[in-house]
Amino acid sequence: MLQIRYQNQIYQFIPHDNIKLKNEGTYGNGSIDWAPRGLSLDQIAAQVGVLQPIAARINKKIVPLDTFITKNCEVEFITLSDAEGQMMLRRTGIFLLNYAAMQVFPSDYQLIESNMLSQYTVYTDFILPEAACITDADLESIQNVIIKILQEDTKIVAKKLPYFRAVREAKALNRLYLLRSIEMNDDGSGPVSVYMLHDYFDLDSEPLLLDIQMIKELKNLRVEKKFDRNRIIAELCV
Repeated sequence: MLQIRYQNQIYQFIPHDNIKLKNEGTYGNGSIDWAPRGLSLDQIAAQVGVLQPIAARINKKIVPLDTFITKNCEVEFITLSDAEGQMMLRRTGIFLLNYAAMQVFPSDYQLIESNMLSQYTVYTDFILPEAACITDADLESIQNVIIKILQEDTKIVAKKLPYFRAVREAKALNRLYLLRSIEMNDDGSGPVSVYMLHDYFDLDSEPLLLDIQMIKELKNLRVEKKFDRNRIIAELCV
């Protein structure tokens, strides 16, 4: 039996089989392997009656709901009403804004920094080629990408990419800031933990909402000139 402590109570669950690909993110041949039996966090949440969880904390680490639990542990579920849930929501808004911008801009537009300006205002900074600018038409195109992806049944996926694939794709898209981050956080031999949405990825540095449909809108896009960069600002609606 699998024992889970939640809100000072002990729950016992019958573990399920766990089949996964061998050597994900390295040089595996795609064959499957039988991993230790257990339950995913979303299955546990449903059985203990947690409403609309978005993630969980295990051993002081926030993990996504598709995490498969194979050992007895204590679980604290996180919802959007929690401070951690709100932070995850805003980081996911930043990820979505970056995704949409990278679909519109050519590779010589370098995405260099993203963050929050206020509770529901996020931004992303670009360095542009000489004489280039971000136009109203660009903003409209970014907005259309966001609208389309929020209408689809699409999820952000936590994955491990082979190190050299991550480096190669970062170079191909001229994502120099990402390339530096990969090299700073990895020794060059192991897989790189990332979040992916279609072909776009960023480092798995802090947890995101895997279900982006929890975001209702990302709108009111505008541009501000900041010294050597252009800043795209958007308002997050939940």
